[in-house]
Amino acid sequence: MKLADISNSARDYQREQIAAAVLSRRNGSKVDIIGSPVGSGKGFTIGELMRLGSKPLAILPNLNLLTQMHQRIASYLDEDLDVEQADRRVSNSSMHRTRAIVASAMSIWKDDRWKKFLDRSIWLIDEFHLGNTERRQHILRVAAEHGVYVVGLTATPFTSKGLPLENCPTPCYWKTYKDFIDDRWLVPPKITLLEPKSYDYTIFDEITFNEYNCDELLSEEGTVHEFANAVMQYYNNEPSAVYVSGVKVLKRLVEVFKRYDVQVSAVWGNQPPEDRQVNMQAFLNGDTKIIVNVGVLSYGWDFPELRNVFGCAPTRSLSNMEQRLGRLSRPLTGVLQNDMTLEQRRDAIANSSKSYGKYFDLTHSTSGIKLCTPIDVFDNASRQDSDRREKMVAAATGEEVDVLEVIEETAEEIQKQERKEEERQKAQLGVNFDRTDGNVFQETRESKRGWRMYWGPFRGQLMRKVPTGVLRSHLRRSKPGTPYRTALFREIAARESAA
Repeated sequence: MKLADISNSARDYQREQIAAAVLSRRNGSKVDIIGSPVGSGKGFTIGELMRLGSKPLAILPNLNLLTQMHQRIASYLDEDLDVEQADRRVSNSSMHRTRAIVASAMSIWKDDRWKKFLDRSIWLIDEFHLGNTERRQHILRVAAEHGVYVVGLTATPFTSKGLPLENCPTPCYWKTYKDFIDDRWLVPPKITLLEPKSYDYTIFDEITFNEYNCDELLSEEGTVHEFANAVMQYYNNEPSAVYVSGVKVLKRLVEVFKRYDVQVSAVWGNQPPEDRQVNMQAFLNGDTKIIVNVGVLSYGWDFPELRNVFGCAPTRSLSNMEQRLGRLSRPLTGVLQNDMTLEQRRDAIANSSKSYGKYFDLTHSTSGIKLCTPIDVFDNASRQDSDRREKMVAAATGEEVDVLEVIEETAEEIQKQERKEEERQKAQLGVNFDRTDGNVFQETRESKRGWRMYWGPFRGQLMRKVPTGVLRSHLRRSKPGTPYRTALFREIAARESAA
């Protein structure tokens, strides 16, 4: 691969992604991860890496994506692609003739079919975070032993709890969903949190709850009507996707819509493929404005015209929530040009007929279960600070809000409270933290004097007893010029000096 050969049609960030993989490979890396959000054009990156590489193999997570990407990659490469999927198998003779191959993950991982592709120079695995961790590690280890370079692409290079993928390298490239929103490569969302009235999850606790055992609870008549009423109230006859937890809920919801003469499409995983295709096409053609789904629209579904998403399926998975939000994020076709500046992109989106997408969350946390909300996707601190999170949830409940504005306003409010607490504690302790003489962090007579952490999991603990990484995180988020920030900086500096 040569950096100079990257296509001129690549956007700046796509060029950065490809360059990051190329340089990492040159430095001896055997496995790399590219983290790029939904709607950022990972298909182009895959196609470009296949074009630049010799004997590439692209592995797609499902049949829908395989079909989409087969056509897209073929157009990028301007050459024939062989396919490994279900009963379609790449023959031994074809293996040597065909430069580029695409495969279905479900097929290639089954019966160890992946072993016949160990002579490929590069594997490009889309939706890399999916699948069994142990199996993934075994396959990657064997691939590395055979000299295969593996690049995993994903919008969510972390676990459902927001932690790094187990036993995987740090991404060679990673920009978050919020980064792309800020850069206006994606359309910003507005959210409305709707507290459910007809059900709750108090029958579950953190151990017994999962996303797939709610079908019975949420299929009750009152709950289904609540979902239907919310959709009919807010969808405004615009293209809308509804996410539900199971087929039972889906079918009853469709029945309710029919009673009100609202035409909808319905798709789910085990649906006969021909029926799913008909229903999907009816929505894409505009014959129906609402599509209800179980799992089908989570990955690899791109529809720029989508204006609303209704989350009726509870989830604790950060990646699932980001995938749902990402369906709203694609700008309308033709709105953005690759050579636009940030200001030009901002104006282009603002002046388009889709200046933002709307997300309606019809699930709600209880005292026993903390569900994921759109806020958690944008504000990492809220997942660790319950007070901060509660303030943001309260601000977004029942109202359409710009989630980024809510986060900013809440952060400012918290900082004001922090400054007041800093001044109070400073007066109480009688210590001038601005002085340069002496070490104000030194413990004397087992004294409890000193700055304490004001938020996060170490809240209330003495700063000098908190890990350095946590201090650095607080330093990045604290407002310049405050005594608290000064204390953080000096504590970190003192530790570095001592080391």
